[in-house]
Amino acid sequence: MTQPGLGFLIHDVARLLREDFSLRARALKLTQARWRALVLLAKMEGCTQIALARALNIQPITLGRAIDRLEADGLVERRADPRDRRAVALHLTAHSRGIVSKLFALGRGTQERALRGLDAREREQLFALLDRVKRNLSDPAPAGRRGRQAAEISSTTSGSGRSGVAASTNTAQSSSAIRSAISTSSCCAVSNATPGGGSARKAATTAHPAPSSLRSGLP
Repeated sequence: MTQPGLGFLIHDVARLLREDFSLRARALKLTQARWRALVLLAKMEGCTQIALARALNIQPITLGRAIDRLEADGLVERRADPRDRRAVALHLTAHSRGIVSKLFALGRGTQERALRGLDAREREQLFALLDRVKRNLSDPAPAGRRGRQAAEISSTTSGSGRSGVAASTNTAQSSSAIRSAISTSSCCAVSNATPGGGSARKAATTAHPAPSSLRSGLP
């Protein structure tokens, strides 16, 4: 039986993580869009709307409407940015901080379900390997290598039709799905997190500890 490509596998894992967590978050009456915004804002406290939109990978105008609703519900505050009078900084409220703490508790339940049967060493290895893959796809390729890659993709696509399209699609899915999986699993972190105040991090137990972005409880 042929193994699924990396992009398809990570896409499925990310989807299942989101589905499990969203079911748990229903108890707090939060949609996926809302809990993602609150969790990210907990990490980026005091950021601008543009910065948060970029982190969420959505248009600022779309986020603006969402922030309007969150503000009306007492979950987000807009404040003047002391560093730039023209900018507005976003902050959690006392009420939403309590909600974010509950989100992290729910997230730990999702992560424990996902990592069931994996010992501490295997968990560390999983995070370390995923982070290495993420860095491989995030690092810009040198100009010469980019040219060769473009030529290879063009040759593969023109020479093999569907297989070329599938390879290209799989590569694109790998990059976007990894970001999605990392974002979701970050909310389901093993360590305890304190919204707006960082996190209590456990000491690494292997030579290749998972980075803080994967372990802190914040995306």
